[in-house]
Amino acid sequence: MSLSMINLNKVVSATVCAALAAFAAVACSGVDEQGDWELGPPETVGEVSAAINKNCWKTASKVVEGGFASTYTSAETYDDCYKGKVVQIDDYSPEYAVGGYTEVRWAGAQPSTKDCLGSLLWVYLFEKRGDEWRFIKSKSAHGDLTMDDEPGDIERPPAQPGSAPLPDIPVKPVTPGDLGGIIKGPALLCSVPKAYFFTDDMVAGRSYRIAVSARLGSTDGATQKVSFKSKASTCGQEQGDECCTAGDACVDDLDCGKSGKCESCGGSGEVCCGSSCDNGTLVCASGECTPCGGSGQDCCYHDRCNEGMTCSSGTCKKPACGGSGQDCCSTGSACESGSGLTCLSGKCNKKKVAEPTCGGLLAKCCAGANPCNTVFACVSGYCVNPEEPCSVVGDHCCQEAANPYCNTKYYSQLGCDDGLTCSL
Repeated sequence: MSLSMINLNKVVSATVCAALAAFAAVACSGVDEQGDWELGPPETVGEVSAAINKNCWKTASKVVEGGFASTYTSAETYDDCYKGKVVQIDDYSPEYAVGGYTEVRWAGAQPSTKDCLGSLLWVYLFEKRGDEWRFIKSKSAHGDLTMDDEPGDIERPPAQPGSAPLPDIPVKPVTPGDLGGIIKGPALLCSVPKAYFFTDDMVAGRSYRIAVSARLGSTDGATQKVSFKSKASTCGQEQGDECCTAGDACVDDLDCGKSGKCESCGGSGEVCCGSSCDNGTLVCASGECTPCGGSGQDCCYHDRCNEGMTCSSGTCKKPACGGSGQDCCSTGSACESGSGLTCLSGKCNKKKVAEPTCGGLLAKCCAGANPCNTVFACVSGYCVNPEEPCSVVGDHCCQEAANPYCNTKYYSQLGCDDGLTCSL
């Protein structure tokens, strides 16, 4: 780059904010109540967004559905927002959102070599969320001189399978001189400013507004024409297409298979749709939808298994049964053979010997002539032991009373150990 160009760069750097005050988020403070832009210190995205929400996106002068299938070019002057042009895209199409992009570019006269670095495009992107428009991001680009050794600041969209590379910065071709004259060499030309919104910026099915200004030189400089064009994707749109290599690989009802091609997804044996499958009987395992919930299969989402199965370490298994305290088995022997266990109320437990309902020690007295078993006596309706020493259940009380016995049935008699009472 020549010394004169370096000096020009310095001049441009000092005047960029002033030249594009209507859209500069880095060094311009937004709009005042009259809608005029003021210079000021750097602002946060929230502050910039608030100012633009109030003044800059209220009305779009051009509205399209899906995207700009054909190029739309503005007039040379516009004032949708101070010296800005505002357009709207409703229901952004997957053919642009997945593998494609929308381009905004300077569409006025090509700047001269002298003016190239001072030409600037500044763009704001808003997304509709509910009833509000939200600031998403801003992009900017200067004109770029060809054949110098300084890279420009134009951010180009990522390369995708099947797409032709964007043309390089234009260079005037070598032209033979007339009648054997000298051959003219390459000349410096200006690549106009342009900005791209691609797969990570704009999502299919949502609505967007784009506010843009193209200016040259100074704060009172005239606006320049701007154009808008959405570029359809060459990947990821249909089954069998190559997967896109940047952003989403395929549109929503497809996903990228192991072959690098877009495949139908979500069904049994198909690639997963992201990390999910079509229904609750399939689970995504190693990128493929496989059956789940059966014996020996992966557990379904939320650790669910088919009836009669339980999820253990990610695998559906029949629950253990037949052991002590475990569920009774539904097939074969209900409880472990030879264990002495029996199935009671659905659980395997030791079989208890049934106790007599009457006549036993401390049991209720039976009716009839022999209310208690041999050595026991019926006292106050309960069978007790009259022969054992004092102070335990069924024994005589340690006090002088007619036939008193220790019993747990009553509460406040003396003559027995703690927790027992003496009663007839």
